[in-house]
Amino acid sequence: MADVTITNLTTSPLYLGDLYTTIAASSSITVSRYASDLSRMKSLQDAVAAGTAAVSVAPTANELASGLMTADASVQAADLAAVAAANAAAPEQIIRKSFTTASTTDIAIYAANALPYKMRIIDVFLIISTQQSASAVQLWSGAAGTGTAVTSSTATTSAGRVAMPLTGNATVVLTPGALVGLFLLPNATSGVVGEIEIVLRRES
Repeated sequence: MADVTITNLTTSPLYLGDLYTTIAASSSITVSRYASDLSRMKSLQDAVAAGTAAVSVAPTANELASGLMTADASVQAADLAAVAAANAAAPEQIIRKSFTTASTTDIAIYAANALPYKMRIIDVFLIISTQQSASAVQLWSGAAGTGTAVTSSTATTSAGRVAMPLTGNATVVLTPGALVGLFLLPNATSGVVGEIEIVLRRES
């Protein structure tokens, strides 16, 4: 069983019906419970939601080693909850796409009308393994260099990590729509090989 430490954050005694116990003001108790039991403790959940209690869970070595406490391997980025734009904190996500440029052919990261959710793009960079002289790429929300220019046109003449500066002086917010996707548009140079990494937060 995991060690569950519950702290009373108030200056008054806190009664928890789930445990049939009262925690003294500004004090903590530690109990042994299965982690699955916590989802059934209504009074404890209410206290945490109200800001009157804090909970920390320390699983045993066997619980951790079993792998049964970890998230399902099928959890995807789209399963993460969206946050309001005003929220300070949000889970970070990264979109990765490998590519080889072919003249001015779009490299579709998300096709038009396939952007999965509203996103705020925080940072974009390239990892170039094969560079070409006089070559550049730019990230757009629409095909063929239409819609919103997410980044400035960025030279791909150097191998390694290459920053792609965002356009303007603010992060870029993209909202799903009929013409909205994510497209990497090269100039007329073919044969640049690399990856694009897009750092974002999902917003509501």
